[in-house]
Amino acid sequence: RVNFTDSTPFLRGVQVSGDERTNTVTLIGESRKVEVAIGQLSQLDIRRRQVAVNVRVIDIDLLALERIGTSFSFGINDTQVSNDGGIGFINFGRRTPGTTGISADLTGSTIGTASSVVNGFNNNGFVRDFFLQLQAAVTNGSAKILTDPTLVVQEGQTSEVRLTQEVVTNFTQNITGGTGTTPATVSITVQKASAGLILPVQVDRIDDNGFISLSIAPSIARPDQQVAIQLPGTGVIANNFITLLSERRVQSGQFRLRDGQTLVLAGIIEDEDRTTVTKVPILGDIPILGALFRRTDNQNRRREVVVLVTPRVLDDSDRSAFGYSFTPGVETQRVLQQQNRR
Repeated sequence: RVNFTDSTPFLRGVQVSGDERTNTVTLIGESRKVEVAIGQLSQLDIRRRQVAVNVRVIDIDLLALERIGTSFSFGINDTQVSNDGGIGFINFGRRTPGTTGISADLTGSTIGTASSVVNGFNNNGFVRDFFLQLQAAVTNGSAKILTDPTLVVQEGQTSEVRLTQEVVTNFTQNITGGTGTTPATVSITVQKASAGLILPVQVDRIDDNGFISLSIAPSIARPDQQVAIQLPGTGVIANNFITLLSERRVQSGQFRLRDGQTLVLAGIIEDEDRTTVTKVPILGDIPILGALFRRTDNQNRRREVVVLVTPRVLDDSDRSAFGYSFTPGVETQRVLQQQNRR
C-alpha cells in the first residue's frame, strides 16, 4: 500500500523578486538553496535553437504543351483561298514563272510539255484542290523554380514566404431601404484574395539527436478567368469584373527529418484543357462552310508542383556560417562553471 503525502518544498524560505525593466531576478535565502534555484533558472533561461530551412518549390510541366490545330484551303479556277491561323488569304489569277534575272536563252532538248492546269485548277470551274492541314506541336517538358528561399526559424516559431498580388474575387452589395422622401442607401464592398505563392514553415521542435520536427503548407493560386457581373440596381456590367482563382494546396502535417535530410512532397497535379478558335470575320460564322474559314486549337496541360524541404540545425559556435558568438556575463559565467564542476 502506498500513501501519497505532500512533500515539503525544498526551496521554501527563498525569496524571489523580479524586475521587468532590467529583466533580472533577485534570490534571497540560504546559499545552498539559492544555488539550486540558480541551477533551475539556468535550465529555463537558455536560448532556443534555430534551424535554416531551405524550401524549393518547382513547377513541372508534365506534358509540356500539346497543341493540335486544323486549317483548310481550297481553290476554284484562278482563285485560291487559304486560312492560316484564322487569317484568310485570297489569291486571284494564275501563277506564271517569273523572267526577271534571266539574261540568256536556254538551249537544249525539250524536257516536256507544260501542263495547262496550274496548281490543280481545271477549265470546268470546279474545286480541284482541297487541303486539310493537321498541325501538332509538342514542346519538350520543362521545369520552373517558383521559389528557393532559405528561412532561419527559431524553435516553436513560424516563418512565411508570400509572393502574391491582390485580385478582386467578389462584390457584395448592401441596400438599405429608405422611407418617404429618404432615398435608399447602396453600399458596395469589394472582396479581395491573394493570387500567387504562400509558403508557411513551422518548426515545432529540435531535439538533442539532430532531428527537426516541422510542418509546411504551400499553396499556389493563379487567376483562372475573369467574369463580368452586373450589380443589381445599377444596370451596368462594364468594369465590374471578378477573377476566379485556381488553387493548389498541400498540408504536410508534422514530420521529422534528420539534420541535412531532404523531404520531397509531390503529387499536386493540375489538369487543364483549353480550346481556342480563330476565324475569318463573318465567313467563319457561316454554318457548315464556315469551317473552311476557322482554325481550332486544342491545348492540354498537366502541371505538377514538387516541394523539396531541407533543414539544417544552426551551430552557435564561431565556425558556423549561420552561427553567432555568445559572451556570458560575470554571474552567468560563474553559474556555468559551477555546472561544469558537477
